[in-house]
Formats: sequence, structure tokens, C-alpha cells
Amino acid sequence: PYSYFLESVQGGEKWGRYSFIGLTAETVIKVYDYEVRVEKNGVLVDQYEVEDPLAWIENYQNQFNVPKLDDLPDFNGGLVGYFGYEIIRYIEPKLANIDKTDELNVADILLMVSNDLLVVDNLSSKVHIITHINPDESTYEDALLKLNLIEGNIKKSFQHAPSPPAGIQTDDFVSSFGKNNFMKTVEDIQRYIISGDVMQVVPSQRLSCPFKAKPIDLYRQLRILNPSPYMYFLNLDDVTIVGSSPEILTRVDNNNIATVRPIAGTRSRG
Repeated sequence: PYSYFLESVQGGEKWGRYSFIGLTAETVIKVYDYEVRVEKNGVLVDQYEVEDPLAWIENYQNQFNVPKLDDLPDFNGGLVGYFGYEIIRYIEPKLANIDKTDELNVADILLMVSNDLLVVDNLSSKVHIITHINPDESTYEDALLKLNLIEGNIKKSFQHAPSPPAGIQTDDFVSSFGKNNFMKTVEDIQRYIISGDVMQVVPSQRLSCPFKAKPIDLYRQLRILNPSPYMYFLNLDDVTIVGSSPEILTRVDNNNIATVRPIAGTRSRG
């Protein structure tokens, strides 16, 4: 649990240069409403009530200082996970008191502290094994031992490679919203737009169905049916997130230059 896989397909047919495999994270940050929980190896070690979870996460991240190496990509570890839609309450004061039923009972924010990972360079056909250590708590020899252990586990995994999955069969999807409720919502949105209350609204619904295959099998099918520049697989113990996106939303590089490319925007770029 608490591992991930990130890869990219450019133009629907060419692999991006780097693929990232995050190994099991010892430390995980979970946020429920305004409560921050820090788990280590599955055990709750810290719990806080905070006014701004996003500011808390930023302060947590700022305590780490990682050197930049020329032969590694910009991303080589850090916080990996998701920010749910409900975090809008931390950003927009008018939405702070919205009481929405949590039907899935999952964290609003979940971030893995990724210290150990593999970076596959698809251009040079090399695999970089990376581990981050705190020099105040660990020694260089400890890091070498961990790297050797990871390398040994990689070699063992090739001896027990799984067979390709059979075609995934699913039952019909069931909507959490229903057609009539969805149509009524669209009519309500039209009235809000005419009244000038809103400019743009994206109504959405959750579709679900029983799923008997392994989550990684679903990811394999997705990368075949919809190869995209940004594909991701997050193994979060009790929840698995699988998806693909044609475009980045936001990126900040090592020079603190931000790139914002929303698919649907309300102002021109440049």
C-alpha cells in the first residue's frame, strides 16, 4: 500500500521520457475537514486541528531540502497524492460552511511522503533507484544498504512477473445522481446563469459498478484504450485511484516558474 506509478504517452503513441514508480511510503498525511493526521507505517503518530490545512502542508514540505542533480528529472520524490474537490472550503471563505455528506468516507487530502522511488529513463533505458535520508538521523551506509535491498527486490520481481489479465468484464454502471435529478440540476444552472449568479457550472455525477479484477489491471486497460500525457495509479491501501489526463493543470519548476494550462479557461494565455 501507499505506492504509485506515473507515466506519460506523447501524441498517443510515443512514451514520455520518464516513468516514476513510488515504493511504499512510510509517512502518509491525511486531512479530514480541518483535522490533519500523520501516519507512520500505518500508525497514527500526530493529529492536529488547524485553521488552514493547505498552509500546514506547505510548512511541512518546507522543512525538507533536497539537492538538485543534473542527471535526474525535476521530480525525484516528495509529496504525492490527491487534493479532493472539498478543499475549496479552505480557499473560498463563502464555501467554508458547506455541509456535504461524505458518502465515500475518504480523506479530503491524502499525500504520501515519497522517499524511495524508481525513475525509468525510457530514452537511455536506465533505471535510477532513489532514496532520500535525513543526514541527522541516518548515515550514508544506511542509504547504500537500502538501495541494495531495493535493487535485489527488483530482480526478484522479474522472476515472478504476472501474466497479462483477461478482458475485464463489468456490470452496468449505477449513477449516484439519477437522470431526473441531473436534468433538474441543469435547469437550475440555466436559471442561475440567466440571473447572473454564475458564469459557468460543470454538473457531475459518480458512476459505480461491482469490480472483480485487480486495480492494476484496470490501469493496464486504460493505458491501452486512452494513452495520455499524464497517467497515474495511486495505491492508497483502502482506496486506489486510476486515471489519465491530456494536459497538466499547474506545474512549478525548479526555477519557480509556474505553468497553468486548464483545458477550459476563461482568459487567454500569455
